[in-house]
Amino acid sequence: MRVAPAYPRLGPLFGAAFDRAIAITLRSWPWIIAITIIDVAVAWFQLSDRIADLSDAVWSFFAAANAARTVDPNYRMTGATVGRLIVVGLATALGAGVGAIALIWPGLYLATKLSMAPAAVVFDGLGAEGGIGQSWGLTTGRFWQTFLFGVLTQIAIVLPFFVGVLIVGGLSSLLISLGVLHVEWDRAYDIGVQIITPILLYGTQAGWLAGLYWYQGLKAMRDAEFAVA
Repeated sequence: MRVAPAYPRLGPLFGAAFDRAIAITLRSWPWIIAITIIDVAVAWFQLSDRIADLSDAVWSFFAAANAARTVDPNYRMTGATVGRLIVVGLATALGAGVGAIALIWPGLYLATKLSMAPAAVVFDGLGAEGGIGQSWGLTTGRFWQTFLFGVLTQIAIVLPFFVGVLIVGGLSSLLISLGVLHVEWDRAYDIGVQIITPILLYGTQAGWLAGLYWYQGLKAMRDAEFAVA
């Protein structure tokens, strides 16, 4: 009797994603350093935060390509794929935002149903519309498991950075009180937060890898169901 694939176990999945992300992030050190310098410069010279947001967003595309290369070493992200990812991201944000205006739940529902669209665009080369359709189909009947995966992924990504932010805040207060730093606390805090940008970039890389593993698991389950049918 053929045994249908089960949902990926989240513990090993996150362990593999975050472990593999370490080596990938370290190999990407020129980009990590460049983005961190940009973010620190934004805080140091008190420039628009949008510049830092843009530099961090650029890393997301690199992280997606890095994740894809764990499956296909020859993978190269094209401008078309970047455009599709932007369209999918805007569609997801718009749908979730409109849903959240009415009630929080519709926003969470749409965000979950569309959460696999970026993976479909990057890893299967689908267009924006095809990626959205793929995500919707894969999460049908698997909504709650995917919702839980998404929540835990965000916690796993944000928590280390949040701890770092708390440390930066406390350290900034200590150094100012000791007279080591002669700047306003807000500015010292902003600069410190940007210095730990690599933690956030590492989390982004791990998130893409985790999304790849979950996406592959959902596809395997769907294909097994089709085979039985």
